[in-house]
Amino acid sequence: MQGRLPGPGSYYAPGAVSVFFALELFLWATLFSLLLRRPLTAAIAGVAAAAVSVEIMTWVVHSPDYFARYATILPLRAMVAAALALVDAGLCLRWLGEQAATSARGGLADASSETRPLPFRTGSGAQVVARLVWENWRQSRGLLLALAALTVPLILVCVKCVLYLRAGKSIETILPPQVDGLIAVLLALASFPLVGAITFYGDQRGRSYQFLADRGVQPRLVWLGRQALAWLATALLSVVISAAAVMLVMMLATYPKPPGAAHFELAIKAAVVVILFIALLGLASGQFCSMLFRNGFLAAFFSLLLTGGLALWSGLMWVWGVNWIWSIAESMRR
Repeated sequence: MQGRLPGPGSYYAPGAVSVFFALELFLWATLFSLLLRRPLTAAIAGVAAAAVSVEIMTWVVHSPDYFARYATILPLRAMVAAALALVDAGLCLRWLGEQAATSARGGLADASSETRPLPFRTGSGAQVVARLVWENWRQSRGLLLALAALTVPLILVCVKCVLYLRAGKSIETILPPQVDGLIAVLLALASFPLVGAITFYGDQRGRSYQFLADRGVQPRLVWLGRQALAWLATALLSVVISAAAVMLVMMLATYPKPPGAAHFELAIKAAVVVILFIALLGLASGQFCSMLFRNGFLAAFFSLLLTGGLALWSGLMWVWGVNWIWSIAESMRR
């Protein structure tokens, strides 16, 4: 039986998709870096913007072949990349002009007010914690908003599934091998360790811990002030990601035929439990790296690496039926 010859897109699509996405990441990150002048915030916002733009552009293409669908929109992505490159070039020229003017005035401008702690007044413990929470929000609000943007691709996937299923189209045209949903979920879950990684980012970058220590602020109040915002952000992200994941499970589990009620309920509970587990694991790992590394990029990178490693180890222990405490004790004994 004569087989169908593969088209050229089947050979070049994976490489072209990877190259274009790397280029888009660079251009988006450069744009936010020139606009925000906060490297870590720009990097996170660049990843979110690149993922959202690609997800939006894939709405116009419906193909059962994953890479063919992405290869079809390469011309549109190239046009967007060219526009981004022009904008980046213009902003870069303006930035170089500002730097030259600053050097001509004989020095650099003062540091941004967001890197300096707010004036501090002593008071009751609750007042001190509230002041510290407000200061932490003031310093890290840009990063938190950028992290919240990492959940947008997952929300777009859910919206796309709902719209296409309501239109009577097959779910295979939406998520051919469920790769889109998997990437969007992983990107959203990455927000948890990153929230932990920025918990003490302001203290490490601006050395505000020295400012607070000189004024006799109790360490436990500083700790509570930093933890309050981190846990609040984690709780809000957990609610959004859990709702989106449950929606995906409800839609994907009914294809090609609805499962039993017990299996359906078990799938939803498993999705929520896994998200909450990764939220706690990621927050703890991120805060550990935030205290260990002064550089924000190192803290973010190693928080993702540590969370991924611990999550993989936990999954293996669960699959093999090995008690976690016993596995830790055995590894320490060896």
